[in-house]
Amino acid sequence: VAQGINALRFLRTNLSTHALLNFFHAHIQSQISYCAFALLRCRTMDIERLQRLQSKALRVIFNLSDSHSSFELFTNEAKEIMCVCGLIYYSALMMVKKSLFCTDDSLPIIRKLRSTRQFNLALSSGNNKKIKVNDITHIGCRLFNELPNDIKKENNISLFKNQLNKFITERNKSLIKHGQFTS
Repeated sequence: VAQGINALRFLRTNLSTHALLNFFHAHIQSQISYCAFALLRCRTMDIERLQRLQSKALRVIFNLSDSHSSFELFTNEAKEIMCVCGLIYYSALMMVKKSLFCTDDSLPIIRKLRSTRQFNLALSSGNNKKIKVNDITHIGCRLFNELPNDIKKENNISLFKNQLNKFITERNKSLIKHGQFTS
């Protein structure tokens, strides 16, 4: 990511903002979002470091000073770009939603709870596999259970993606405003 930021500094004089954003998505954001659900178990300081790198790259693209606040950056110039914490949550929740429809034996079995009033999930310990509380899938199910019911009950993956993206974007605006990227 740091090498991509250096490349952005070099390219800034010759390319438009649109072209720089394309470079950002191809070489920086893709590295951050690749298997982002695995970052659920990372230390807070590691996620904050990734956030600082992402913000630094965006400041280079938009030719902003290092003192430009992240809140202003993600609500004005880069409002279409999800911050690192949002990418992690989005990736984890998409993994959980897709595993609900998956019949792959390698994934833990996720099942809906019996209560019809709630759309909560639980992990099933099929095949005598013990699932630890800090397992990525367990954390993903907890995050899924915290979503509003209208998003949880959506069966269409495309609509679920759109609703989830909108929900996380709004949530992250409030986190960014309070300086909590990893809350």
